[in-house]
Amino acid sequence: MRRWNRTRALLRAAIVAGAGAGVGAQAALAQGAEDAGLARWKAHLEFRTRGGTVWWTSNAAYEEEDGGIDAYLMRFDMVPGGLAAEGCLWGERDGEVVGPFWKFFMGWDPVEGKGLVYQASPGGMVGNGHATSPEEGLTIAEQVFRTPDGATASVRHETREPDADTDESRSFDGVDGEWVPRRTYTWHRREADGPPC
Repeated sequence: MRRWNRTRALLRAAIVAGAGAGVGAQAALAQGAEDAGLARWKAHLEFRTRGGTVWWTSNAAYEEEDGGIDAYLMRFDMVPGGLAAEGCLWGERDGEVVGPFWKFFMGWDPVEGKGLVYQASPGGMVGNGHATSPEEGLTIAEQVFRTPDGATASVRHETREPDADTDESRSFDGVDGEWVPRRTYTWHRREADGPPC
């Protein structure tokens, strides 16, 4: 009960402080909550969105099971205020665009003190969860995915940023309380036309 009262008070303060003041007031509220986790989250968003470039990865290891998709691409754009980004993921098959497969939204959850990650597919599947950056250059997102028929699955993504233009990601399936390795991709930043989404 005490936590709910605190949460309600924080929400009320945010609404009152932000009413009619726009992005500047929202950024000022977030500034008051600045800590190492938030600083790393902002750095992760800047890494993802820098220069309006596209991230590209080969899908050669999984091409057969993915219906001939030979590459995946994604792009993220910063939302005004610098605490959130939105983006999408699509594929290429023999040089032709396939998709989009996912739309993404990432923002800062000031109550939990973590990144908020949400994604939705055109087929109605959604993934929702939180992300942390336990150290510089590492972001871990844990989400629960739900399908329109009610099935659920837990998925973890670990993203390392070894340099300014490379993203190494690994995904895991949650099985009986353990994270079972699923896929590994190395994404490269490159100049490209905008996304089809």
